[in-house]
Amino acid sequence: MDNINQNDFSRELLGWFDAHKRTLPWRENTDPYRVLVSEFMLQQTQVKTVIPYYERFINAIPNFHALAMIDEETLHKLWQGLGYYRRAQNLKKLAIEVVNQFNGVLPDDPLILIRLPGIGPYISGAVASIAFQKPVPAIDGNVRRVISRCFAIEDPSGSANSSIHTRIQTLIDPQRPGDFNQALMEVGALICLPTTSPKCPECPLKDRCQAKLLDRISQYPAKLKRPAPKTIPMTVFLLQRGDRYAIQKRPEGGLLAGLWEFPNIESRLDDAGVMHWAQIHDIEMAQVFHIGRNAHRFTHIVWNMDVYRCQIRMISHLAPYVWATLDEIYRSYALPQAFLKLLDKR
Repeated sequence: MDNINQNDFSRELLGWFDAHKRTLPWRENTDPYRVLVSEFMLQQTQVKTVIPYYERFINAIPNFHALAMIDEETLHKLWQGLGYYRRAQNLKKLAIEVVNQFNGVLPDDPLILIRLPGIGPYISGAVASIAFQKPVPAIDGNVRRVISRCFAIEDPSGSANSSIHTRIQTLIDPQRPGDFNQALMEVGALICLPTTSPKCPECPLKDRCQAKLLDRISQYPAKLKRPAPKTIPMTVFLLQRGDRYAIQKRPEGGLLAGLWEFPNIESRLDDAGVMHWAQIHDIEMAQVFHIGRNAHRFTHIVWNMDVYRCQIRMISHLAPYVWATLDEIYRSYALPQAFLKLLDKR
């Protein structure tokens, strides 16, 4: 297996890709801006989820100059529902640097790309190979799984990534590096699935796969033990005055920075606690309903939210809240899904 023929590997992989690749909007045009936007969106998000967001985003913001000038509210609204909003914020920061330092033209050097906001080794490799045809690896979770199984690479630590990078570097087709990297991703997404029962008979690499030959597919790639997410109890208030609800902007730093939210505290309150909270904030409640609990998981934390709908009789100070109708909330304010889905409970 160490003496694997590069041409045979590439031919079999690319032959399968040419016959079976999915039709995706970012594959129709490999303009560097479009490739970059798609790669930012595809981080930790499924392809089928990304497609409508990508098309809407490109229609609204077609190039780096437009992205550099877009206001934060519009950007967040276009991204709403994709999650991981820091990606959108980094994408705008990147656009500003590209406009200011490179006259709106994305550099093709992977070593320069990786220094731009939000770009790590994977996106650098993906953009360089797909948009600029540079023969460099692009290693995401799918590629890591395919190569670790094909070559029986066990170590889940950084040394495994180095081994995978070296393997791809020796195998990548210099004439079609972007297609080569995408083909590995496609095999991982469609065939070499992260289960104990991947679709091995359909795999173009099945006769070369060491994990299959050893009957140890489920052992690759080795799993890293991750700490359990921290659970945070919360109480969320759907404060209602007539047909309007109170929303407020989150701080500019930290989780969901700069987005909108319903008033909340990091504590679990009962009915009496809610009334005490209202008293402290000079709010006189007409009715208070506990409408349920909802959990929302982020990468490292889980919000366990008790949700209260509160009809307000009187409030001394309307600020710091913005009071918006449901139509305005859906149309004009970027609320993350963690809060937006609570409206279904009202």
